[in-house]
Amino acid sequence: LITDAVTLGSASTATVNSAVNLEDAAAIASVSGITASFASGVVDTKGNLLNGSSASTNLTTVTGEDDNVNITIDDGNSTAYDATNLSTIAATTSGTVTVTNAIAITGSTAEVKAALVTAGVSVTDATITINDSNSAAINAEDLSAIGNTTTGDVTVQNSIAISGTQAQLTAALVTPSTKVDVTNATVTLDSGSDLTIAQYDDINSATGGAISYTISDSSTNINTANS
Repeated sequence: LITDAVTLGSASTATVNSAVNLEDAAAIASVSGITASFASGVVDTKGNLLNGSSASTNLTTVTGEDDNVNITIDDGNSTAYDATNLSTIAATTSGTVTVTNAIAITGSTAEVKAALVTAGVSVTDATITINDSNSAAINAEDLSAIGNTTTGDVTVQNSIAISGTQAQLTAALVTPSTKVDVTNATVTLDSGSDLTIAQYDDINSATGGAISYTISDSSTNINTANS
């Protein structure tokens, strides 16, 4: 359709069965007189998918033609991404957005959650830095939801203030598959929720910050802890 021009009738369709880069996809999508779809999606890097913080012209051309196109992002390991970059890409399509390598994502809890949980961008091995300011109030369940999206390290940069139930705090700070790494975050146990001595010890080991809590455990365990 591009290299060797052909004459098309009205309302022609073109389905591309192999994955293509964004430039080629946009060229096909720009051909007048056809409706193009990309069965195996498009594969490209941040520099081509975005223009600064906005979707690139080629991306909007492709998704304007095929609004369900699957997008694969294949930047190399450690390529820096703002979480909002991923949300911008995801917003252009109702198809999947998949990151193939261990990129490095930075953003606030809300920004990272929006990209990886709400929009569902698949990252698998990405490293994540959460940069909310000191004392920012963060729900533990939001942190564990982020931790669950990647096998890479999720690091909280500052001394945020985390709150949640025992189960939510344990998932966010202790459980290997969902935990995030904190240094001096403060932790507040929700009213009406208690910790056993063992649960407290696990959470206390995860942070150097103050913990507000109540204990409910056997007298033996409490006496042992206090001895």
